[in-house]
Amino acid sequence: MVDDDPFVRFKDKPYIIIAEVKRSLCSLNGPWTEPEKENLQRVLQAIGTFPEDQVETVAKSIYTSGMFSNTAYYVTLACFGETRNSDISKNFPNIPQILWDKVLTFIYKRFRTYRDQKSSHGQWDEAGRNLWNCVWQNRDLDTFKQAIRITVR
Repeated sequence: MVDDDPFVRFKDKPYIIIAEVKRSLCSLNGPWTEPEKENLQRVLQAIGTFPEDQVETVAKSIYTSGMFSNTAYYVTLACFGETRNSDISKNFPNIPQILWDKVLTFIYKRFRTYRDQKSSHGQWDEAGRNLWNCVWQNRDLDTFKQAIRITVR
């Protein structure tokens, strides 16, 4: 199965994403933009990827540029939303802004293309099973997107 950009850019190391999810405009909440609160440090410690003595350096890089990279890992904030935020594009060009239209297109194509591989999904949560059902209840991509948007609103 082929993954989607930006997730395939780094083939030689794990790509760790700390995601901010919004219904409309992509944006970053205070925990990711206010270093004095040290929220990133807590998240990085919970993830457990970096030794304690590196957490501050990693967090500082993410607070200032939206990402951190070394020989072992690539870590980035990412925004999911309906529309791009020009301020994020300008101030944090390394932060991916992934739009719902692209997410829904990916889901639809993934389920349609890999039907046999994805058909055994009893372990999925309710949201995943509902997405699966919606893909197969709607004969084309546009009606699938419309059905999801009506359900979410």
